[in-house]
Amino acid sequence: MLKHKNKLIIILTAVFLFFIAGICFAGQQTGPGSFEKEIQAKLDSLQQEKKFPGATVGIVLEDGTEIVLASGWADIENKIPMKPLDRMFSGSAGKTFVAAVALQLVQEGKLDLEEKVSTYLGKEPWFTRLPNHKDLTVRMIMQHTGGLPRYVFKETFVDQLLESTDKIWKPEELLGFVFDDTPVNEAGKGWSYSDTDYIVLGMIIEKITKNTFYSELDKRILDPFGLIYGHGGFFPGYETQMSYFPKWKIALTVQVNADSLSGKLDGSLNQFIEQLVPILEKYFKK
Repeated sequence: MLKHKNKLIIILTAVFLFFIAGICFAGQQTGPGSFEKEIQAKLDSLQQEKKFPGATVGIVLEDGTEIVLASGWADIENKIPMKPLDRMFSGSAGKTFVAAVALQLVQEGKLDLEEKVSTYLGKEPWFTRLPNHKDLTVRMIMQHTGGLPRYVFKETFVDQLLESTDKIWKPEELLGFVFDDTPVNEAGKGWSYSDTDYIVLGMIIEKITKNTFYSELDKRILDPFGLIYGHGGFFPGYETQMSYFPKWKIALTVQVNADSLSGKLDGSLNQFIEQLVPILEKYFKK
């Protein structure tokens, strides 16, 4: 069921991006005003066809023009339309911020990408229970090659999350769901995306700076660039056929900026699409 729903998300995204690519070409002749109307029409059409509650879309054109659109509902029951500047759960886009903080520490000579993770966290009483704990390096966890399993798909985690939706989890509690687990691959000899990697990275950042990760994120990146973000993990929304996690009330629409996983440390943020898109556009141009 989960794999099937993941495919639905990928298909919807691919269809929309394919459509945008075609309109981008046409937009060179018709201008940004016509392009924006066509994108809005397609987004509205997809929302009605796929029945997801609401979505926001941000686009940066080659000339730097920024377009931010919305479709559907932010609150279905109260008939509150989704607005372009509504704050949304941005998911793993936040990992780019975690990596940026880590690389700043590298530049400052406080972190070594080739160093074993044990150098920073080896004295923690739980450390030897991490899969591949002896061989993990900082670079491996940043590149998802260390073989750490994903805790978010563990049934025990999902069950406990549903039982205690307001719980503020400690990072080591989340890591506990993969303690003594079988590695996904031998350290450094495979690739498997894992949120667990960036929880470990966040803990290393906290160990080095003697500060909370999100405080460092505010100080180093968010505040200097004037970015308005909320820290967080998972947020109440609507469950639809497009939901990434079928057992959780999480989907494309965010109703409340509640934070049930504020201890995640993996860069989870809720943010405005208007601010996220220009940052990623610059990131991927480099």
